[in-house]
Amino acid sequence: PPHTSFGWHYHRTPIAVAVTAETITLYDSSGPRCTATRYRAGQGFIEPAYHAHLARNEGSTRAILYATYIGVSAHLRANPGLLDVFNQPRPGKCPASVH
Repeated sequence: PPHTSFGWHYHRTPIAVAVTAETITLYDSSGPRCTATRYRAGQGFIEPAYHAHLARNEGSTRAILYATYIGVSAHLRANPGLLDVFNQPRPGKCPASVH
């Protein structure tokens, strides 16, 4: 929905993401600052495994994205609820406004 986020989280495998509607703003915790990159419909990105990030729909209409997990182990295929780890703390270098 508009003006919502996935919260700070990471994935246990790399994922390929395709944005198909609206724009997603991805806040990256790995740089010296909490860098924001906007991905519009028709664009995509790869997230490495165990990389804390936050994706947010800052627009006024619904954003749609599709994520494909890459290299999923047999253990994770059998336990898909373990693929994503949500409710991670906000990285210290990221401003409190990024939530």
